[in-house]
Amino acid sequence: MYRRFIITTILKASDSSYCNNFKNINMSACALTRPGNIVNYDQFKTLMQDEKVVVIDVRQPEELKEHGALPKGINVPLMNNELEEAFKSLTNEQFSKKYGHEKPDKDTPIIFSCMKGGRSTKAEEIALKLGYKNIKNFTGGWTEWAEKNKN
Repeated sequence: MYRRFIITTILKASDSSYCNNFKNINMSACALTRPGNIVNYDQFKTLMQDEKVVVIDVRQPEELKEHGALPKGINVPLMNNELEEAFKSLTNEQFSKKYGHEKPDKDTPIIFSCMKGGRSTKAEEIALKLGYKNIKNFTGGWTEWAEKNKN
C-alpha cells in the first residue's frame, strides 16, 4: 500500500498543486519528481560561482541570524506571501531597495534554498507559476551547507 502511495505521488506530482494536498508530506519528496530542477551540494557550490546565478534564501530573517546565511544568498522570505508578492508585484527599483539586489527577470538562473528543502520547493513552484523559467532548488539547504562547511 505504501509503495502504491509513493508511485501515485510521483506520477501526480507533475501537477504542482498535488503535493499541497498532503499536510504531513515532506515537500522535498515531491521535488524529487522534477530531478532537473534539483541541485545537490556540489552543483550548488559550482553554480554559485556564476555571476548570473541568483541565490534566494526563503527562510525567515530570524533564522538567518540564528543559524547563518548562505554565501550570495538574498533573503526573500516565503512566509506571508512575501516571496510571491516580491516576484509578482514589486518593480525592479522596489525589489532592489528592499532586498539589496536587482529583481531577477524571468530568464535569470535562480536557486532557491531554505533550511532543509520544504520551503524552497514551495518557492520553486511559485516562481514557475509566475513564469520564471530557469529555476533550481538546493534541497539540502542551510542544513547541508552548514554540515559540509564546518571549520
